[in-house]
Amino acid sequence: MPALPTREEPNYFGAGPALLPIDVLQQAACDLINYKGLGLGIGEISHRSKEATDVINKTKANLRKLMNIPDTHEVFFMQGGGTTGFSSVASNMFAASHGKGKGAYLVTGSWSLKSVQEAQRLNVPCEIIYNAKDHNHGKFGVVPSNNDFKITAEDNFSYCYICENETVHGVEYQELPVLPAGVELCADLSSDILSRKIDVSKYGHLIGQLSLRTTLPTTPSPFSLCTLWI
Repeated sequence: MPALPTREEPNYFGAGPALLPIDVLQQAACDLINYKGLGLGIGEISHRSKEATDVINKTKANLRKLMNIPDTHEVFFMQGGGTTGFSSVASNMFAASHGKGKGAYLVTGSWSLKSVQEAQRLNVPCEIIYNAKDHNHGKFGVVPSNNDFKITAEDNFSYCYICENETVHGVEYQELPVLPAGVELCADLSSDILSRKIDVSKYGHLIGQLSLRTTLPTTPSPFSLCTLWI
């Protein structure tokens, strides 16, 4: 077998997939061919096998440690991409409110817009309480401060949805929305998860596309097309 290729560490600031260390890529290349001496690659073994289960459990444990995820939050790896995440947030948060609450959406770019459109498609009660286009001459490009919108306990919202980092339009929240008791903050962290420390306890629920920041988008593995739910 030829030696594994190498390279100089590049400087890369793409808004999508994250730069991965060379030793991680080399180990992944080996594991795609023969994972832990099984004679099969990680992309070929059963997702029900002990080895695949161990990968998932160890990944959960590592995420809990890296992100200091409290016991109040569970970690799930779900099939599907962004749209699946959008629909899952809307349907599950509506169900969690026993059908009595609606979603408040802060639309700051194409991803948060897609999310509220998915909720509307599913007929989940929701309302756009801030649209960046209304504050920036008809274009996306700004995020709201807490003075730019208002949510009260009387508004009957059960959750507030944001996309923390809108990669297409180049805006990122520097402060989280302040919400009244009983309104959960739901956030899409696909493009900035694990890029900085966050206080997970401030979120009722967060999602992140693992193929953007933590794995290769085309890598066949238990996480090849996977949304992280916390």
